[in-house]
Amino acid sequence: MRIKLFNKGKLFRLIGISLILIMFVGAISVGNGFAEKSLSKMLSKQERKLLSSAIFEKDGVLYSYSEKTGKIKQLSDESTPKYLPQLSPSKENLAFAYASNMFGSELKLGILDMNNKKISDITIQSRYSDVIMDIQWINDRQLGVECHVNPSTSEYFIINIKDKSIQKTYAGSRFTVLPDGSVMYKGHIPHGWKSEVKETLYINDQQVYEAEATDISIGYPQVSTNNTKIAFIETNDNDPENNKLVICELDFRELSLNKKASVELTDNVHGRLLFDTTDNIYFVDEDYTYTVDEQTLTIKEAKTKKDKEYSDEWQEKLNAFDKALKNHFKNTEEERVKVEDVKWFSGQE
Repeated sequence: MRIKLFNKGKLFRLIGISLILIMFVGAISVGNGFAEKSLSKMLSKQERKLLSSAIFEKDGVLYSYSEKTGKIKQLSDESTPKYLPQLSPSKENLAFAYASNMFGSELKLGILDMNNKKISDITIQSRYSDVIMDIQWINDRQLGVECHVNPSTSEYFIINIKDKSIQKTYAGSRFTVLPDGSVMYKGHIPHGWKSEVKETLYINDQQVYEAEATDISIGYPQVSTNNTKIAFIETNDNDPENNKLVICELDFRELSLNKKASVELTDNVHGRLLFDTTDNIYFVDEDYTYTVDEQTLTIKEAKTKKDKEYSDEWQEKLNAFDKALKNHFKNTEEERVKVEDVKWFSGQE
């Protein structure tokens, strides 16, 4: 598929990058002093207890934290600001982006070996992208790197970290790495053409879904635990209250989606869309949980159960982390030490 992009020299080069709370490559991303409300529903109690280490960034420098020792270790120097740290599945490498030339034609990544602390740099050459927005590990050998082109489109590069080659490039948005290493994403729509083109979903180079009309927006797809289904929300741009949950069967062998059902969402259904461990679909927020019955295509509302043991346990972890931060950064004038891109994971650094 040949895609026409806009040259970045004509772009309005101002972009804000927000900290997004996600679960990624076995790590949990949160900000210090904040525990994600739905985290207790995504992990078992045993899994939560295993979250004993963290990596994070402060003022462009990367650090690690060990709950066992209560110590903070500096992983990188202070010469060039670094951001978006992502730990590999084996926890042997830490990928990150350099911020020194974020508006240049060369976008630079670093791979830090967690054993010897040596850094190997990787450069992405692009005529269109101007900043690295996200880094995902596909496996221990490959990275998926999302770069900003314009408000409607990103470039996504699959990179071999050993030979530093770019193996594939996609254009679109909302990139998700599937368990088999395939990449699912929303197809590219030229900026300003949204009202003229139907939104689509792709897996690798293959279109697998198309919205029924140009005024329908496709939300972020969620993949079921057993990798046989995906679910996402479709919103009518002309009627934002008119939302629909779409459920599709996912066939990895054929790389296809088969629309199974859709459920109209009433105004009172809100929260984060998730699959549980038995592949039931639900929405959850702090107060209510909405469970989807796929047989009757109805939604049941219930009070969200408060997991006090989880809350107390996680707060203890955060308090210990805050204490370690204060002990390490003794010269800061901050009442509470502020850090970014905190990634919790199991095992000790």
